[in-house]
Amino acid sequence: MDALQNSKIPVVFISYSWTTPEHEKWVYELAERLREADGIDVKLDKWDLKEGHDKFAFMERMVTSPEIDKVLVICDRGYQSKANSNKGGVGTEKLLITPEVMENVEQNKIIPIVSELDEDRNPYLPTFLKSRIYIDMSDAEKFEDSYEHLVRNIENAPLYRKPPLGKRRVFNDQEATIFLKTGGIVHQMRRAVESNPRRLSALASNFSDSYFEDLDQLRINYEDFDMQAPDEKIIEKLNNTIPLRDNFIETIKILSENDIIETEWLIDFFERIFVFTEFRGKGNSSDFQCDHYKFLIQESYIYACAVLLKQSKYRVINELVSSSYMFDYQRGTFEGKFTDLRFHLSSLESRNERIGSRKISYTAFLITERINVTFISKQELLDADMILFYLSIMLNVSPDRGGWFPVTFIYRDYIQPIKLLARLKSKRRAESILDLFGYASIENLRSAISSYEHETGYRFAGTGNNIPYIKYYIKPEEIAVNP
Repeated sequence: MDALQNSKIPVVFISYSWTTPEHEKWVYELAERLREADGIDVKLDKWDLKEGHDKFAFMERMVTSPEIDKVLVICDRGYQSKANSNKGGVGTEKLLITPEVMENVEQNKIIPIVSELDEDRNPYLPTFLKSRIYIDMSDAEKFEDSYEHLVRNIENAPLYRKPPLGKRRVFNDQEATIFLKTGGIVHQMRRAVESNPRRLSALASNFSDSYFEDLDQLRINYEDFDMQAPDEKIIEKLNNTIPLRDNFIETIKILSENDIIETEWLIDFFERIFVFTEFRGKGNSSDFQCDHYKFLIQESYIYACAVLLKQSKYRVINELVSSSYMFDYQRGTFEGKFTDLRFHLSSLESRNERIGSRKISYTAFLITERINVTFISKQELLDADMILFYLSIMLNVSPDRGGWFPVTFIYRDYIQPIKLLARLKSKRRAESILDLFGYASIENLRSAISSYEHETGYRFAGTGNNIPYIKYYIKPEEIAVNP
């Protein structure tokens, strides 16, 4: 779709105080950028007010003229002081907008721009502008976001436009319907990618907070269970988690594609979600009351790593699986590893038996059945689960518990290669993948894979194939043999 642009070139006037030479320079550079970089016609005393002109008439004409679309009032300590005390000095700094002039101007024409904060981090706003919404451009780190906001305001192109009123929904089952705040934030992220990628980090933080509010809607009370078939309630809630899971995965995909995915954000997310593995309400509870949350945690971790692998974020994955996690639970806090995000789900295995589905693992069955191919393929998910297992062994993560067990292993063809490991045959690709394993050189990686071993017998009971050593998928001598 073609971008839209206003046909009329916007015209703005800047009113400011000559507080200091540095402040004058700040104003001049802002005016210069608006004019040169964004095609906005700026009226400024330094280039529009000439000798012999009536400066007061010039100022009033700039503010009241219908040809001027916006008036930018640059608010610093000097402007506030002169406006509040009705003082003027010599020269152009007396050109301050007065309340009398303001009365004859439309509200949306005046834009207060805060260029300085006081010692208490409050803006220097004149009394007659105190009630106006302003744009804060005082923080150098946030200046670009504020500048974007200003240009959009001048161009009448707000980032957020009120959407048309849609059709109201009809609820056949009110109790099963949940409203997800995260969906709105993901929508904002999609738009930010096109208009202002710098907003993505802040939106990611908002996403986490909203995610846990959404997740709280899926709690199960003991009274909700049919004790003849308690797994039915777990399955019902698991179905409700799919859009929430997809919002999380799309967030990771967007952040990864824009190179702003942060390990700490992911670690914090999985630390916070862990509290949902225990029932914390009052009254009766059961051992499987939080199984839908536990399933979602394990599934989301595999999905997240699959997306990160697809985006070649190898260092992030290495940090994610190597790091310690501080998990809160009812009796305090314990230091855990990513392997603590895998659970045995008794409700699902009892369901397997109750309905006679005869799955080797009902958990693995559901994970593979719920794949959203919009984000990853089935093979990519199966590969990610295996990579997590090999990393847990090679990085010696929770050796006392045997590392991460790849529950979906039973759904992969035994001879099917793992794409990422097959890529190690290329020297160029091997060098980029080193970060995943945390090795400094290809020779170190060859040595590690050569000496790799894990305990025998890694398999589901009743199945024939053990999980093979990593060298089954990539022989040490094959690493980096091709360009």
